[in-house]
Amino acid sequence: MKKWAIVGVLAALVVSVLLIGKYQDQKYPIQPDQSNLLEEVTWWVNRGYDQPVLEDIALHDYVELGEYRYVLIDVEDQLGMAYLEQGPNGNYRMAGSSYGGGNFHFEELEHDGVRFVLIGGKNEYFGIDSIEFEMDDRVYRAELPPGDRFLTKIEIHPPLDPDAPLRHVELDTIRFCDEAGQDITSQVPWNGMRPWDGTPSVNQK
Repeated sequence: MKKWAIVGVLAALVVSVLLIGKYQDQKYPIQPDQSNLLEEVTWWVNRGYDQPVLEDIALHDYVELGEYRYVLIDVEDQLGMAYLEQGPNGNYRMAGSSYGGGNFHFEELEHDGVRFVLIGGKNEYFGIDSIEFEMDDRVYRAELPPGDRFLTKIEIHPPLDPDAPLRHVELDTIRFCDEAGQDITSQVPWNGMRPWDGTPSVNQK
C-alpha cells in the first residue's frame, strides 16, 4: 500500500511541475533569441483593437540590465522601446512599451544601485559617431555602435546621496559629434520634439 502511495505522490509532483512549466511558458512566452518577439510586440501595441491597426513594426538592438531587456523598435516609422522582463523559465514577457515622434531616446535607469543612461536613436542620415551630455556638472561621452539605428547604455557617476532620485540628462547640453570629433548638433533634427517626453517605467502594464 505504501509503495502505491509513494508512486501517487511522485506522479502528482510530476504533473505539478509540468503544469507550472506550462503556466510559466504562457506567462513568459518570448524566447531568449527573440524569434517570436515581433509577434508579441505586434500583439502588445495592437491590444484593445479587434483588428491590427499598427503592423509596420521593426526590431533593432537591445541592451540588458538584470532581468530586464530593452529593445529599440520602430512602430509605423516612429521610434520606440519595448521593455521585456525575464521569468524563472528564462523566457521574457512584455512589461511595457512606448513610441512616438522624434529621432532620439534618452532614459535614466538604475540596477543594483548602479545608474545608467540608455541612449537610442536614428542615424541613417546624420553620421553621428558619439554623443556627449552633462549630468550634475559632469560630461559623459557615449560612443555609438554602427548602423541606421543604435542603442547603447553608459554608466553614470553615483550621487553623493545613494537615496537621491534618478537624475535627468540636461537636454540643452546634448552634443552630437561626427567621426572626426566635430560638433554637428545643429545639423541633427529632433523632429520638433524633446527627446522622449513622458518615458514610461518598465513596470507599465
